[in-house]
Amino acid sequence: MTVDIKLYELLKTKFGEKDAEVFLEYIDAKTERSVKEETKTFATREDIAKLEASITYRMIAILLAQTGLIIALLKVF
Repeated sequence: MTVDIKLYELLKTKFGEKDAEVFLEYIDAKTERSVKEETKTFATREDIAKLEASITYRMIAILLAQTGLIIALLKVF
């Protein structure tokens, strides 16, 4: 909050009160939109649970495939 006030005061002396206010509103809106866009891609607990189940399934499949391969190799030799 203090930074906003300092920036506003600095811009006000340089560009005028109205332009400084418009500029800060633009920056605020742009930042808010950017944050909303970034938070859309966060993983939820449900996403993580699905990923965990998928990884577990694949690990079991690989374990079974390796076991079958080992058994087949032992029978050949």
